Amino acid sequence: AFVSYINFIAAKLNCFAYISSVRSSHKLTQNVNEYKSNLYDGIFTKSIESLQLVALSAHPDIIQDYVRIEIADNNNKHKILAWLKFYDNTNAKSWENEKRFYAYLNSRNCKLHNILTALWSCKSDKCRIKINGAKKQLIDKYVTCYTTAGSDIKQLSDLIRLQSLWLTPQRIIQAVINIIQAIQSLHLNNIVHGSISADAIIFIIPSKDNNVALLSKFINWALDTKKTDIKEENITLKNDDIKDFTELCHHLCLYCRQQIHRRTNNNPSSSTLASNVNNEIATW
Repeated sequence: AFVSYINFIAAKLNCFAYISSVRSSHKLTQNVNEYKSNLYDGIFTKSIESLQLVALSAHPDIIQDYVRIEIADNNNKHKILAWLKFYDNTNAKSWENEKRFYAYLNSRNCKLHNILTALWSCKSDKCRIKINGAKKQLIDKYVTCYTTAGSDIKQLSDLIRLQSLWLTPQRIIQAVINIIQAIQSLHLNNIVHGSISADAIIFIIPSKDNNVALLSKFINWALDTKKTDIKEENITLKNDDIKDFTELCHHLCLYCRQQIHRRTNNNPSSSTLASNVNNEIATW
C-alpha cells in the first residue's frame, strides 16, 4: 500500500501545473521577522555579540551536527531557539551557494512551503559561541543560523541510521507529503533543489498540525527558467528533483520492509504480544 501511495504521489508530482498551491500553516513569529528584516544579501546586518549565541549542548559536534542555541536580539529582550550549521574551508562553496539561495528568496519575496528558514549567515571570525560559560572562537568556519517552529530537529538520515522509534509510518507518509509541497512550491517559482536526499529532510520535534518535515540543504540549487508546454513531457532541470525524490521514496520503502522483516522474525511469548506485533506489521 505504501509503494502504491508513493507511485501515486510521484505521478502527481510530474504535473505541477495541475497541483493546487498548498499554503503552509507555519508562520514566522514576530521575533523571527525582526531578524529577517535585518538581512541584507543573506548576511545579518546587526552586530552579533558573544552572549547572543549560547549553545544548549555541553559538547556539540560543530562539524557534523546542527548546534542548538538560544539567540537574543541586541537588547537581550527576546530569545528564540535556533540551530547553527558549520562549514569548513572545503565546503565554503556549498555555504556560499546556500547563502545566495536565501538571498534570492528575500529579494524576490518567494512564497515557499516547508522550507527550513535561515536567519543569517556569517564567517566564523564574527561569531563566538558560549559553551558552558566559556566563549569558543571558531577558526576558518562558515556559519548559517536556522530556525523552526519546534524545540528540536532531526535529520531523516540520522533517524533511519539509528532506526529511531520516533520515525513511525504515519510520520514517514506525512513527511513525504510535506516534501512534495516543498518541491512543488520551489518548482512553481522555477527553483530546482538539486540534491534531494535523506540528509536534506529535517523533522520538526514536536511537530505542529500536519507539518512534520522541512526541506533543507540548498547547496546545489539552480534556477530553471526554460519554458515548456504543460502538455508535453517536462524535460527541464525539475526532472532531476523528481528523480531524486523517487530515489528517496525507494529508500523509505526499503526501510519499511526492514521494519516488517525485523518484526516478523520476533517470536512473541504471548498471544497479546503476538497481536501487537501483527498490528505493527500491518501498520508498516
